[in-house]
Amino acid sequence: MNVESIDEAKKACEKLRELGCRIAIITMGEQGAVVSDKEGSYEHVAIERSSSVCDSTGAGDSFVGTLALLMARKENLSLKEQVQRACRVASQTVEKKGTQTSYPTSDELRFHLFE
Repeated sequence: MNVESIDEAKKACEKLRELGCRIAIITMGEQGAVVSDKEGSYEHVAIERSSSVCDSTGAGDSFVGTLALLMARKENLSLKEQVQRACRVASQTVEKKGTQTSYPTSDELRFHLFE
């Protein structure tokens, strides 16, 4: 399934739910992400676009790593908020070259990840 728009991402989430996924998240690069929660509602998570994109290598990995960390340590946050924070980390990641070297440290983040 080709996914290039928010509406197509919502349809992809719907298809994944039909196949048995309880939660579906489609990342959309500079468009943010689309989330389908356990109740089956679909929501677009917009992000602040970085004005200085240098290298997108590793952005997906930083998103997944941040999301996993938040799901494990901040269960009280809604799925949408967890995805929004993971998108923010990924969008900051693209401002530096490389993969792991582009991942911001907690001191470099422009927001408080755990607050």
